[in-house]
Amino acid sequence: MSYESLEQYDFSYLFCRTFGHNWEEFIAVGKPKPITGFRLSLLCTSCGMERHDGIDTLGLVSARQYVQPTGYYIGYRVKRNEARVVYNKRRRRKGMRERKLA
Repeated sequence: MSYESLEQYDFSYLFCRTFGHNWEEFIAVGKPKPITGFRLSLLCTSCGMERHDGIDTLGLVSARQYVQPTGYYIGYRVKRNEARVVYNKRRRRKGMRERKLA
């Protein structure tokens, strides 16, 4: 899916594009074992993005793979400053809606 603007984008994905991912290590079941070294798998607790790093015997990252959650792909490059402006606008609107419900 491709988005015309960040206004339509899932709010949790916008959060990660604004501030970066909140990585937590997890065990990736079903991934093949690296030929050398080991795998370090991380999961973003905010949006569900997965990152799998192949670490060689010297501790260097030899490979990296991202597995994006459905709907994360936006179709164009987003700069952090652009994401911040839209995030703030949507955060304020969300807060106003919640105040009206109370």
